[in-house]
Amino acid sequence: MSVDYSKDFFLGDPMLDRVMQVLITVARESYVTKDRLAVLEKILEDNNVLIEGAIDSYKPSSSEEVKIKERRDEYVSSILRPLVKEILEPEQGRKVKE
Repeated sequence: MSVDYSKDFFLGDPMLDRVMQVLITVARESYVTKDRLAVLEKILEDNNVLIEGAIDSYKPSSSEEVKIKERRDEYVSSILRPLVKEILEPEQGRKVKE
C-alpha cells in the first residue's frame, strides 16, 4: 500500500486521524510517565526515602485533591484537543481537498 502524502487525511477520514492523534498522545504520555516513575521510585527506595507501598496507601489532603483534579483536567483537555480543535478553533481546522 502506498501513502499519498498530498492528501490531508492519512486514514481517509479526518476524525480517524484525530482519534489516532489522541491514541498516540496518550501512549507517549503514558510511557514517559511510567518510565520516569519507575526511575524515581528506584532512586527513592535505594536511598531509603520511600517505603514499599507508601504510594499506594497515600491519602492526599483537600488542597492536594484540588491540585490533582486541576492537573487531571488539563491532561484530559490536552489529550482531547485534537478531537475538538475544529469546534474550538474552526479557522485552524484542516480542510478536505477536492
